[in-house]
Amino acid sequence: MKILSTLFIFCCALGYTQSLQNQSLQLELAVTPGGAPHIHRAVSLQDGQVIFEHRSPYFFMDDWGPQELIASAKKTAWEMGSDHLFERAHFSVDLENGLRRAHVVELAKQGTLFRIYVTLENAGADSIRVDWYPVWKTTWDIPGGQWMKSWDALTYKPFQNRLNVDAQTVLGSRVHSSDRLPDGHVPYWIIGGERQWLNFSLEWCGGWRAELAKNDFGVEWSVWLPQEETQLFLGPGEMVTGPVITIVPTSEKSEMAHRAEWVRQRTELARKRFGGPKHEYMLVWNHWYSIEFDVNRTYLLNQLPLLHNFGFEAFVIDAGWYTQVGDWRVDAEKFQSPAQLKTLLNTLKAKDMYAGLWSCPQFGRPDQTGASEIFEEPKFYRPFLSGARLYDLYGMNFEQFLVDHVKLLVNEYGANWWKYDQDFFARHSKHGLLKNVEEFQRGLVAVRNQFQDLYIENCQSGGRAE
Repeated sequence: MKILSTLFIFCCALGYTQSLQNQSLQLELAVTPGGAPHIHRAVSLQDGQVIFEHRSPYFFMDDWGPQELIASAKKTAWEMGSDHLFERAHFSVDLENGLRRAHVVELAKQGTLFRIYVTLENAGADSIRVDWYPVWKTTWDIPGGQWMKSWDALTYKPFQNRLNVDAQTVLGSRVHSSDRLPDGHVPYWIIGGERQWLNFSLEWCGGWRAELAKNDFGVEWSVWLPQEETQLFLGPGEMVTGPVITIVPTSEKSEMAHRAEWVRQRTELARKRFGGPKHEYMLVWNHWYSIEFDVNRTYLLNQLPLLHNFGFEAFVIDAGWYTQVGDWRVDAEKFQSPAQLKTLLNTLKAKDMYAGLWSCPQFGRPDQTGASEIFEEPKFYRPFLSGARLYDLYGMNFEQFLVDHVKLLVNEYGANWWKYDQDFFARHSKHGLLKNVEEFQRGLVAVRNQFQDLYIENCQSGGRAE
């Protein structure tokens, strides 16, 4: 009877199967008996081999998630679509409380890269609190999957564990925790064997959590945002998108070849999505490590004749060139005028070097804006920034604010390299961490779309997106 019951579950799931497909990969999508979306199988179209398959009789997505997101009505099919980048499948469910939950799977037009994520929209009339944020949970039988590998933050020290039954591996980070050893992991990990790897990466600048374990049916894995990294209230008409999991199956003959293919596919997709300059690792001159805030025009001019002797390719003017944090006018005592700073940066560019400026536009001062309501509450200060306060990103349309700030650096001062720095998020805020992380990420995308040739460098607690 138990065997018949299990077979019945699989027949029901397979009856709903639809596919996303390109020249390299086929993803079979299904709906569980409980009415939840489900990735049933991935097949390589190069050699016909199964990359992973759901063989377990258990479907975690049926009841995995906070109570606010459990669907009462069942849906039986995915909605299929495409654009110039992806073949896309969309599974949306209206919940009784007025929320609309959607699961999205995107397969790149070329290669084996695919992405999965969840969106939430409040289509009702009342604000709704969501306790934590689910992304995905499943068990995949991965042929040859024997181990998992990840890296500590900052040191990038690798650790590799053999996948054993009931031996769980926990990964994750809190907002800014990966700036302090040993508090976080980089959002990359691998499930691999002798020939085949599944390479995971997380497109998210905030805190997150993942768990991996072996069971009798394969590798069980899950990714979500804990409550302390969510703090989510959705008002009427509001919509949020959580972390995006990118998965790249690779089948190569060496570790170096696996990593190269993983990076190649992600880089190629990023180029198509965002544009931007070529990825390079440059030798960068920066005054901060010698004189910190005591920078001025005379000091910088004295450095110029020496730069090419050491092979510097970029020249970054770090903290100290501006009037004060939040007032990004040029410090008249150090540079006399914006024109003098722009002339200096143009001189660097004429020497075939990149010319950079440091800033932390997420901080400002209420006395300068006359609008204290656009700052975070409770108040968030940084003594290093002379008491400047953190803006309420979600509440102020930070996306446009950031574009306007970078436009000042590029158009008025002549920078073609931007270094951003310092904390972007408060532990507790008016609108919660999830909304603020999403707004920050939208801002970075908008800056990249507006300034295709700009080099963007993050430092300290700046963004850690994929």
